[in-house]
Amino acid sequence: IRRIHTAPGGELVYRGRNSMKIYIMITGAIFGLITLAHIWRMVEEGSRLVKEPWYAVLTLIAATLCLWAARLLWTTRGASGGNP
Repeated sequence: IRRIHTAPGGELVYRGRNSMKIYIMITGAIFGLITLAHIWRMVEEGSRLVKEPWYAVLTLIAATLCLWAARLLWTTRGASGGNP
């Protein structure tokens, strides 16, 4: 069910079941890009960054959040029968 209505400021507001999926897709993509940027930087700068614990921990956290978002999307898609 999709509901679009006008907010007090005249803005269109979308409310529906896909809004959470869209949020998860966007945040998953952002964390994926952060992970790729961290890995790229590790490759470019060599092993110095791998030895920095905070950098490695932040890279693992970003990768975990990206994979978690992908898992949520995958299980949501399976539960809804593949319908968007």
